[in-house]
Amino acid sequence: MDAVSISLLVLAAVFLIGVGSRALFARTGIPEVLPLVLLGVLLGPVFGVLDRALLLRAAPHLGAVALVVVLFDGASELRLDKLGRPSFRSAALAGASFFTTLAIVAPTVMIAKWLGVVPPSWGWMHAILVGAALGGASSVVTLPALRRGRVTPRLVELINLETAITDVLAVVTCGAILAVMVARSEGGGGATAAFALGRSFVVGTVAGCVAGVAGVLALRNAPESELLYPATLGGLFLLFVAAEELGGDGALGVVTAAVVLGNAPKVPRTLGLARTEADESPRGPDVLSFLIQSFFFTLVGALLGPPWEWVLFGLCLGLVLIVARTPAAALATWGGPFSLEARQLVALLFPRGMAAGALAILPLAAGLPESEHLPQVVFATISGTVVVFAVCYPLLVRRLPRDERVQPEPGSAATEVPLGPPPAPEPPAPVAPAAPVAPAAPFGDEPETRKRKRLRGKDGLAVPSDEVTQSASGRETRVTKSEKRLPPAPDDAERKTDE
Repeated sequence: MDAVSISLLVLAAVFLIGVGSRALFARTGIPEVLPLVLLGVLLGPVFGVLDRALLLRAAPHLGAVALVVVLFDGASELRLDKLGRPSFRSAALAGASFFTTLAIVAPTVMIAKWLGVVPPSWGWMHAILVGAALGGASSVVTLPALRRGRVTPRLVELINLETAITDVLAVVTCGAILAVMVARSEGGGGATAAFALGRSFVVGTVAGCVAGVAGVLALRNAPESELLYPATLGGLFLLFVAAEELGGDGALGVVTAAVVLGNAPKVPRTLGLARTEADESPRGPDVLSFLIQSFFFTLVGALLGPPWEWVLFGLCLGLVLIVARTPAAALATWGGPFSLEARQLVALLFPRGMAAGALAILPLAAGLPESEHLPQVVFATISGTVVVFAVCYPLLVRRLPRDERVQPEPGSAATEVPLGPPPAPEPPAPVAPAAPVAPAAPFGDEPETRKRKRLRGKDGLAVPSDEVTQSASGRETRVTKSEKRLPPAPDDAERKTDE
């Protein structure tokens, strides 16, 4: 079989497994990235269909595409007008989780160096780089599971904003570490490394701001179309390349531009421009996101191979991430309206995904020595955390109280099957006894309005209806305030004459 046929078979397998994994997730709740990782393991280390050397050469290209997409989708959620008190817990969770992970993973990497697991040339810069790449949870894995489990919007927004903030923190930290490491690898001293770090931040930020404002101005007059998202991605790719060529951080430029585009309704007013509906940040078509996600997680599985000690070390780092996540979740949910089960669920929402994998590929793309095994370690960590999440998440979400889960509206057809057993049927409401029928009032107890109406009927008078009076049975009858006094009935007049 020639190379073209093999390539087509691989593409067919990726597409079909990707579609099947999405259907499997809809029915069972198993994260859709797991079948793709398993497919990569089969195509890579098991059957050897995909060459490892070829994958390492292709990884920087696919990683750059995935990084741009993930950073744009995440950073565009950072709406400045909503970063107030409600988002304080998300910021606390993001900061505590990121820096706790950094403080625990970096020493773990140095212990692995002492044990001979990682290369002896690795230092604290490599250790911090690994910790920063693994600093944030993955929205690709956690958010679909939360929505399928019908968790309250309070928890969904907490994790959504947390993942966006940690993506920014990871990009900034990894960009700074890479700038210093590249400067040192080229023979520069401390002053050279500091200058490279400052230039990376300044060029990336300025380029991102300029590109973001230009994008807002372009989108202001653009008609609504499904092609806005691919056009925006094309502009972000150009921005990434331009920032890197000017000595800046391309990922930081993408983050800055995404924040500007995400806050597009604010920018035109600042510039004195009228806001239009096209000012909103364009969202990606599901098909494009599906393709990028499918290829990337297949690459993750394909690079899980010998030497197996690197894979084992990555799985151990996954357990370390659980230890780092627990105190951060407890701190962020302390004193809030969260049950014990909800706090445990927040602690479990730690799986890593596309952002961590794409950041781990950056040293390989930068040409740093002995960085070819770094993606393998991080990819093993991603796979291990997703497996732990897939096993434990259904057990925890079943224990959530009813007020922590969104209940479907009665009579509505639910498009998603909730995790866990169905809720117990509610007992039928007691039927109230029928109200006793009031007996008819005798003639002497008739309401004044009804009596007057009956007496008026004898004389053929009309009954106007303006004023409301109420009878003993609760019914309402209307009469006018200007109604003239009725003459006495003939029987009454005769009775008075006799007397």
